[in-house]
Amino acid sequence: MKKGVLIFCFLMLSYLAYPQYFVDSCFNTVAPGTSFPGNTNLWAQDADLLQWSGSSWTGGWSGGNITIAPPTNGAGCRAVFCGNSSSWTSGGEVFGIRLLSPLVAGTTYSIPFTYVSHGTGSTGSFAPYVYSNNAATFTGAVSVGVLPAAGYLWTTNVYTFTATASMNGHTYLIIGTKPSGSSGLISSYGCENVVS
Repeated sequence: MKKGVLIFCFLMLSYLAYPQYFVDSCFNTVAPGTSFPGNTNLWAQDADLLQWSGSSWTGGWSGGNITIAPPTNGAGCRAVFCGNSSSWTSGGEVFGIRLLSPLVAGTTYSIPFTYVSHGTGSTGSFAPYVYSNNAATFTGAVSVGVLPAAGYLWTTNVYTFTATASMNGHTYLIIGTKPSGSSGLISSYGCENVVS
């Protein structure tokens, strides 16, 4: 009987999803602006890091085109704008964020994302792509999947995935659009309380 209970407990633990954390969950290691490829914790290819002043977004060029308030109204909240690349870039706008610990093949992870379809190039259906990589670059990244589409209201979805052998040891998640993707904002983890 005890052996059966131990096996059951082991099997249950193997199906649990582990939370994953980021080194710079508040997006503070870079200054607001467009494309920040040199930082080891947070980087972007064409995407814009924006900061809420209390009444508007400042930072990248898209700040003037974004009118929606962040999910929390506190000044200093940060978000990344990933634009619809078919309008102005060919490969998509992406940003990467370093994980606190590397992915382990066979382990299931759950990560909350708070995001909204908004800004120039928005279609009202923002479903960012997610990749993993072992470097702060989109080159050689492995597809993790697609987040459920968000509309014009801030939405939080807990995305769950199991790391494959090709993701083993990866230390970055890369999030963004593709040439056919919609535009939107992805909130920092310091702004995770959604208001409706």
